[in-house]
Amino acid sequence: MADLYADAVDAADVEPELEATTDFPDAPLPLIEVVDEEGERKLRLVPETADVIAAIDAELCVVAMCGPHRSGKSSLLNWLRDPAGSRGFTVGHGTSRQTKGLDVWGRPADIETESGAPAALLLIDVEGLGGLGVDANYDQTLFALAALLASSLVYNSPGSLDEGAIASLGLVSRLARKIEADEAGGNSDHLPDLWWVLRDFALELVNADGYEIDSDEYLESSLRRTNRRESDEYRAAIALAFERRRCATLPRPYEAESDLRADTNKPPRPAFAAALADFRRRLLSERPRPKRVRGAALRGKTFVALAATYVDAFNAGATPVVSSAWMAVVKAECDAAVDAGVAAHAAALLAVPDDAPEAAFAAARLEGCRACDGIVAAASNDAVLRSSVGDRPLLDARRRCDHDFAENLRRRRDRCRTALSRATAAVEKKLAPRLRATRGEAHTTCTPFDDA
Repeated sequence: MADLYADAVDAADVEPELEATTDFPDAPLPLIEVVDEEGERKLRLVPETADVIAAIDAELCVVAMCGPHRSGKSSLLNWLRDPAGSRGFTVGHGTSRQTKGLDVWGRPADIETESGAPAALLLIDVEGLGGLGVDANYDQTLFALAALLASSLVYNSPGSLDEGAIASLGLVSRLARKIEADEAGGNSDHLPDLWWVLRDFALELVNADGYEIDSDEYLESSLRRTNRRESDEYRAAIALAFERRRCATLPRPYEAESDLRADTNKPPRPAFAAALADFRRRLLSERPRPKRVRGAALRGKTFVALAATYVDAFNAGATPVVSSAWMAVVKAECDAAVDAGVAAHAAALLAVPDDAPEAAFAAARLEGCRACDGIVAAASNDAVLRSSVGDRPLLDARRRCDHDFAENLRRRRDRCRTALSRATAAVEKKLAPRLRATRGEAHTTCTPFDDA
């Protein structure tokens, strides 16, 4: 498989290798589980996985793979992660669902964003849509959650773009479209690029006049109005939810049906390997966009905080309001930065002993203020857009530092006064007998006044 893929890569002029940060687990991890609580399905953000993702100190490019149940989405995600066909997300071959909720690959890959900045690539495998024992609301929730978390959403479906395929994606896109509509007037960059991947595709890409077209043109022509109400509603849901959309076609990977179901390292057909290399280049090597919300690129901590907010909203039966969720994350990030900055300032003050001159205390205050400003400014510029918060976190930190300095100075002076009083009392106690003796001697040697 490796040689076959390398040949396809050479033909496409693309480098397939992605470096990975080795400090993270090289395995799939459950990110958001579906649990049963008193007979109701609830979402649960897995704390251990959240801690792993929160440790990623880089902008995130998030690719989420979703699609109909048993459409081969997990195997495609594995090929995207490692074209050599090594182990990856669990691939099922039976009728039961293998992925439940959202899984993430624990070790992010190092890539570059559209601006050339370094970033971390997260791969998310979403539970298949339309599985046994679930309804449309369940599918819509998982799809919308994946759309909210991803910067690129890959929708994997078999065959061509027919009415059934458009209806399936249009149905689950409705909730994502509702979230988009709720953000009217705001920055709508919270929804991802849509990549519609057509598996086992065997048609010629030509238009109605017989002229050759590419896969993107094929998608756009399929989303044009048909003047049939229900069909056009599905098309509108897709088009309005995903303003940035592209399409890729992949032929059948194996000729034999048994090879599809077998856990084998047998390489796929050359045509599939070449098409996969081209799709992987377009998706991963053409400098993808980082995940942004209201203009701010997400990092590990903010990604996890937003995911927790979305999970809480869905569990409450509400549609997430992205602007409100983002501002809650912004506030939490800024509050944490202010607390850390004020703590650094306090530590600098506490390091000065009480018997040091006040000039040393003032110098420590200056050092603490600089440390505080650095911590808060870095967090404000990195975790959120400067325009979202302005100088409020910095001003809040300085106000708290001023208050802490005044309180510390007052307590320091009180301690000094107390120490001075105690020292004075000790000296007076020690000198008291001598003073009394001196007064007594003076009294006995004094000549009484004689009136005579």
